[in-house]
Amino acid sequence: MDAIRIGTNFAYMSRALPSKDESEFVNAGKAVLEHHFDNHECCGEWCRHKSLTDEEVKVSGKFYRSKTKDKELYEWLQENLARFLTLDALKEVGHGMDIKDCQ
Repeated sequence: MDAIRIGTNFAYMSRALPSKDESEFVNAGKAVLEHHFDNHECCGEWCRHKSLTDEEVKVSGKFYRSKTKDKELYEWLQENLARFLTLDALKEVGHGMDIKDCQ
């Protein structure tokens, strides 16, 4: 499940990159991992959690990993995702072109 959620986070983040200046890419990329661990500071408009009230968050039942309880997973993901979240890597996916635009 972690892999699917990280992949989904990356997809949402990368689809939002074309509306950002390249100077914001790396910070936006941090949301891929941070969102998974319930830190939404780097999330873009794609993050529904940011618009929820504290009460709505409690009721939602949404599961997020914990940076303390799941410290080993956090560190492993941080290390293994790093190469995909560099400015050069994010430029490759932040161009705004989509295959459906070519049809």
